[in-house]
Amino acid sequence: MLEIDELSVRLPHTARPAIDGISLTVAENETVGLVGESGSGKSLTARAVLGLLPAAALTAGRILMDGADVLRMSPAALRRHRTHGAAMIYQDPRAAISPFRRIGDFLTEILREELGARAARARAVELLGLVGLPEPERHVRQHPHELSGGMLQRVVIAAALAGEPRLVLADEPTTALDVTTQAEIIRLLRDLRARTAAGMLFITHDLELAAMICDRVYVMYAGRIMETGPTRRLFADPRHPYTSGLLAATPRVSDLGALPPAIPGRPPDLLTALPGCPFAPRCAHVTESCTAAAPSLADGVACVKAGS
Repeated sequence: MLEIDELSVRLPHTARPAIDGISLTVAENETVGLVGESGSGKSLTARAVLGLLPAAALTAGRILMDGADVLRMSPAALRRHRTHGAAMIYQDPRAAISPFRRIGDFLTEILREELGARAARARAVELLGLVGLPEPERHVRQHPHELSGGMLQRVVIAAALAGEPRLVLADEPTTALDVTTQAEIIRLLRDLRARTAAGMLFITHDLELAAMICDRVYVMYAGRIMETGPTRRLFADPRHPYTSGLLAATPRVSDLGALPPAIPGRPPDLLTALPGCPFAPRCAHVTESCTAAAPSLADGVACVKAGS
């Protein structure tokens, strides 16, 4: 359904691409994780799928949605794509909904043109019920400040489903929520995927969440894919040092009282050129060949060490 093929995105006044030749796929009724630290290029990848890149960005490669290239769509085709092709669930629901608008107005914005006002409102009530809000008729008349964070995240999910998209892009959809509400939203996303058969690209820095919901995972760092594979295999047997570092840095209840080992250093910014492996400056297994040229993604991992 979604096929990203050698996508590169370069922003003005930078030393390297923010997205550097990545390829990934999402099939119908499949949840694919895109994980990595902040600044890896995960959210920019999602924006590229929606055709929401800055006008000055230079792009190469293809983003195929059911065979049509998003990077070359007309404005009318892009509008249809953002309604029925792909939809985004953002991480902060209070930033996604204007505090001055009622929930019903927010939900019916894209529906009124196609359905008319009366049918659009009925659909909004139906959507709020679908995402598990207990009093949808009352909620459509409320303003965002009258709902909790978890309830608002359900509203944002309902809005994403309004156009019955083939693909849902979930960009850190539980970051602003407490642990209990986070678990409820994950269960909801699982349930909705089963009901709608939509594909999902689940973006997160939380590997535990990725393990709970994703069928396959892509590990992203400095705009490149470092490793990819089925979730169970990747978590049980990580092959790239960056993947191993992310997993080791994940806090666990069994280690209560002890800080997990952090990956040394920090991710490179876009003003830093990367002639070799982008993870080399932070890697405990770095060799001279790592800094000479960037390894290609072979057999699911981009690492000289893994192929030796």
